[in-house]
Amino acid sequence: MRVSLAGGSQAVRSPIGLAALVPLVIVSGWLGWQIAAGTRWETDRLNPSDAILFRDFAQAVRSVEKGADPSRVYPVSTHDGIDPGAGMTPLEAAVRVEESELIRALLHYGARADAPERQRLACLALSLGDEGTVEILHDGPIEELTCD
Repeated sequence: MRVSLAGGSQAVRSPIGLAALVPLVIVSGWLGWQIAAGTRWETDRLNPSDAILFRDFAQAVRSVEKGADPSRVYPVSTHDGIDPGAGMTPLEAAVRVEESELIRALLHYGARADAPERQRLACLALSLGDEGTVEILHDGPIEELTCD
């Protein structure tokens, strides 16, 4: 900032302006380090079920494309409403996060579920209010779905 004093000008440094630069420099340095070091999240170590529960759908699909079994029960990390160490298939994980298009993709990639499992997953979807998923998993009208 320049201030005119009797025909001349003089630079005035604001202590507030300098103080505002310090956090900016720190954040810029940290961000640069993060970019240079690569991602801090090792997504290749996530199994497809965990990736889905963390809503990293691309990682889940990549895992399946690389050979992960979309019908296998995988242990999952702690998530809301899920016991730590509990196991579930990617299909069940997709139902739990209410992602019907991901369910279609998993079925396309070979996820298998027998009739009782499809009914169980359709009932889970119904309890979550996800009628789109119920229609994918249940053969017949939603009204005919019997859940315990």
